[in-house]
Amino acid sequence: MTALIGNPMLSPSVRDAVELSHSFRKLPFSINSTVYFHSTNKLVSSNKSYDSNAFCTITYNNSADRIRTGIRVSGTIILFQFIEIEPNFNLFYEEYHNDGVTRHNSSYSSYLMISMGLPKGFGIGAFGSYNGKLLHAQGYADPNYSLDAVFIMKRFYKQNLNLYAGLRGLSKSKEKSFTYDGDIEGIYTFKHDTYGFAFRITYLFNVGKKYDMEKINTHYETDKK
Repeated sequence: MTALIGNPMLSPSVRDAVELSHSFRKLPFSINSTVYFHSTNKLVSSNKSYDSNAFCTITYNNSADRIRTGIRVSGTIILFQFIEIEPNFNLFYEEYHNDGVTRHNSSYSSYLMISMGLPKGFGIGAFGSYNGKLLHAQGYADPNYSLDAVFIMKRFYKQNLNLYAGLRGLSKSKEKSFTYDGDIEGIYTFKHDTYGFAFRITYLFNVGKKYDMEKINTHYETDKK
């Protein structure tokens, strides 16, 4: 049996963030890299407690402080002028401070989309993600993966119109979470299977307009004269 109890005494969480980013642009690459440090105090999280009969009580409180530092890399790679790869990778180290206990974890998360241009304005593609081990206030969650969608696109150049149709929720691993409360360990395994069809129409209102950009070299010493 499980009971959920609210907590009107919750305080807001506060996060301090320091980030340093760099952008690299040189065909066929467009890469954004960010080194970051995030410190979160009074993290709002769910807490589970168990009695001797394994009755579980869940409530929310400001139970933990979290430090996470790492590097994020994302961008676009264009191959052969018709294959586009969009990777997103996040490698991080995290610490959780909860009830006088400090826990450490090094992990990563990743996302990848691949699309390919075809004749007549068509295109196909797919995207998915993988997440490594992740800490939470009272335990951790096992790695999981998902193949989120495959799709087909069609661009109508004269009409300035893009059409998108895709199948969503193709495959997803089970999510397994471990929670500790004293000598009791709770293991939660669940899987959400949601299949669907997505359809999108995009109209670009800048049809017929042309934008020109020109680089102007500036020589400061010459300009002063």
